[in-house]
Amino acid sequence: MTKSIFALFLVGILAGGQAAQEAQTKPGTGLIKKPPKAVKGLSGPVTSSEVIAVCHRVESALQRVLKLPPAPKTALKESTAPARRDPIVLEFERLYIYARPKFVVTFRPALIDRSLIDLKSTAARQAAEQLILAGCIGRAAPLVSGPGETLSARDFGETVGHFIARLAEYTHTPTSRFSPYLNGAAGN
Repeated sequence: MTKSIFALFLVGILAGGQAAQEAQTKPGTGLIKKPPKAVKGLSGPVTSSEVIAVCHRVESALQRVLKLPPAPKTALKESTAPARRDPIVLEFERLYIYARPKFVVTFRPALIDRSLIDLKSTAARQAAEQLILAGCIGRAAPLVSGPGETLSARDFGETVGHFIARLAEYTHTPTSRFSPYLNGAAGN
């Protein structure tokens, strides 16, 4: 039951954010009285401190919802310097391994094109391959094949959202009532 609530919570957050964004672009909807203020700091690359803060929140949510023991410490260091892609991939791998004992569903491995992975360290390349095969990050996402060594806040946010959504799928047991494809009912 808790897993279903977690999955619905994540879907609600994503859908609510999308609806609010659409309402901002449609005049006369009455949902937003005045235009939102611009968020400062989204123009540059994401910093190590920001990555640590976001990953700590994801870790806390996983620990609380999935009833996991405390997670191993992060290898990232607090800094206002832009975070490089390699340590971010390793941090995502740490969270993936942390949540893996609670996985209840197995998906078909995603396709992988190793020529697209543009990471410096061997450990980060291997972690990226594992995460791509699991579908937790896109095979051509800026995190693994980006043009530079850093990520923009927008690209990092998209990657985190995709990662959380996939973890929610892995830790949620689908039912045939809401997933007719489990009984072969789809397409019949």
